Amino acid sequence: MQNKTKNIFFKIISGLVLIQGVLQLLNLLGLVGYGRTTTSATKFYLGLVLIGGYAVAAMVGGYTGLKDGNTQEGCKRCFYFSLVLIAITIATIILNVVFKAYSVTQFEALIIPVLFMLFTILNGRKNL
Repeated sequence: MQNKTKNIFFKIISGLVLIQGVLQLLNLLGLVGYGRTTTSATKFYLGLVLIGGYAVAAMVGGYTGLKDGNTQEGCKRCFYFSLVLIAITIATIILNVVFKAYSVTQFEALIIPVLFMLFTILNGRKNL
């Protein structure tokens, strides 16, 4: 019963990651349409790269979790996608500190990628 619960939570968090990726992609499209009228070119293009990278990694990672989360190989891929999501989030926080746009609430952005990693590890151990 406990393994089934872990799998359900893993599927839920995978779905959330997939939805987050789609929302980030929509955010990216809105940002491109808005243009760089309020920020410098460096900040604008760094933002595009980070948002785009996060969107792609989240969509592919979430889809992989939903589709192949029951296999050891699928869990391994999800683990690497969660590492990418955490790295991009930390890079964004560091760049915000550099550009003096930092807020403590930005650490909340780590919640979903860390949960994705945690449930990936738990689900992967079940599949051993």
